[in-house]
Amino acid sequence: MNKQSLFFAKAQNKIGIVFSRSLIATNPLKHTGKKYPVYIRFLEFCQRKGWNVFVLTRKTYLGKGVFKGGWAFEKKRKNKLPRSKLTRYPANAGEFVSLSPSSVQQAGRYSASRNKFELTKEILKMDLIYDKTGGTKFPPPNEPDLRIVDSREFKVFCWDKWAVYQKIGEYMPQTFWVGNKENLAKVLLKIKTDWVVLKPYNGLKGIGIFIGPKEKASGFEFLKNYPKYIAQEFVDTSGGIPGIVNGLHDLRVVVINGKIVWSHVRTPPPGSFEANVARGGKIKEVACSKLPDSIKKITRRIAKTFYKEFDNPVFSLDFGMEKGPLIFEINDQIGFPLWRMKARDTFLNELIKNFAQKLKKYNS
Repeated sequence: MNKQSLFFAKAQNKIGIVFSRSLIATNPLKHTGKKYPVYIRFLEFCQRKGWNVFVLTRKTYLGKGVFKGGWAFEKKRKNKLPRSKLTRYPANAGEFVSLSPSSVQQAGRYSASRNKFELTKEILKMDLIYDKTGGTKFPPPNEPDLRIVDSREFKVFCWDKWAVYQKIGEYMPQTFWVGNKENLAKVLLKIKTDWVVLKPYNGLKGIGIFIGPKEKASGFEFLKNYPKYIAQEFVDTSGGIPGIVNGLHDLRVVVINGKIVWSHVRTPPPGSFEANVARGGKIKEVACSKLPDSIKKITRRIAKTFYKEFDNPVFSLDFGMEKGPLIFEINDQIGFPLWRMKARDTFLNELIKNFAQKLKKYNS
């Protein structure tokens, strides 16, 4: 396949997965670590749909879906393993089936080595963008017609925890706007629980959060780069979730195409209440069939609303269980499953369906 057909084939949709890294590396997915084989598998799934696939960086974005350079993903055709070792593709299902357990590790290593990325500085016009950047620098504002998963509108909404509370507060802990530190003492008087949670209304990755007794909260210093906070009543999750987890927890359900496709529970390290993996929490996959009906019911209600309002977004809900389920926050940035996780291919296939649905809508 020559460069002309690889980069600019008119008959094939061009899909770009966008990160925040510079346009210099030979392997643009090296930073994904243990999840690298899963990303490669995802790109292969995209190719099986007849799409040209690129890994891109927001740093070369020119606007209107155009990038100055990127990495074209190309699947090598030589030195194949026997077909029994590879993924099976049923002719009528249109979905990609998991590898057999005996071949997972071998095929995973093979997948990473039998593919390559080709760096180009050419102008690339994407038909659909999958945003994997954190923060709100990308996509830029004032591009309402940009073909992207998820939309900037939804990304900004998830980023703004106060806006989230205004919309789905009935399913969340009692929450109050603090703003600057000078307002904290007055707000603490409204908190009915002995402990309080303070977090930047627009923070990421669990950074700058206080969880502890109200009398100690006044000594907590707000972040300089995220100076505006919210305060939430403390949810005691130490009772766990029967059949899923004992003790403190944060249960995440991932929603694609309006339904739960993957779930996992995170537990904090000893002596901490923060279950975020970036802060040292541990993660364990949970079969969707084991989720409490109350969590499924709340998720269906929210998913139905978001599907219509935000163009079928990909998102997750973080729950804690006390007397009943309460949502801690919504996330638009979803980490991929590990290779060993059972819902891996369900997650990837639903992403493919999401992309296909949006391409059909945009191209009609």
